[in-house]
Amino acid sequence: MNTNSVKVELVKTGNNEVSLDEAKLLKQTSEIAELFLLLFLGFFILCAIAASLARGLSKQLERREITTQSAKIPCPNCYFFNNNAHLRCAVHPTTTMTEGASCCPDYTSRK
Repeated sequence: MNTNSVKVELVKTGNNEVSLDEAKLLKQTSEIAELFLLLFLGFFILCAIAASLARGLSKQLERREITTQSAKIPCPNCYFFNNNAHLRCAVHPTTTMTEGASCCPDYTSRK
């Protein structure tokens, strides 16, 4: 009589006994789960960095836009301009330091 007997080694894990193959499979599964967790954390950190860079870039572009707009406004160089909070311009007080002041008909240079 020829019988092929398969020898199965049992490994004790906690309160359960499992075969060696099952133990290897459980170890591989836990390693894969750890890898996915690390990938998820890395992706989350990468997204956070990208969002902070995008926010900083948008603020920098906004500052640059404000600077270029204020460079187009001639009021600080005008003879009638006064850096007083109550009345900045005696001729056109409603359009002082706005985009409408760029084509002011009463602009007179201080120089």
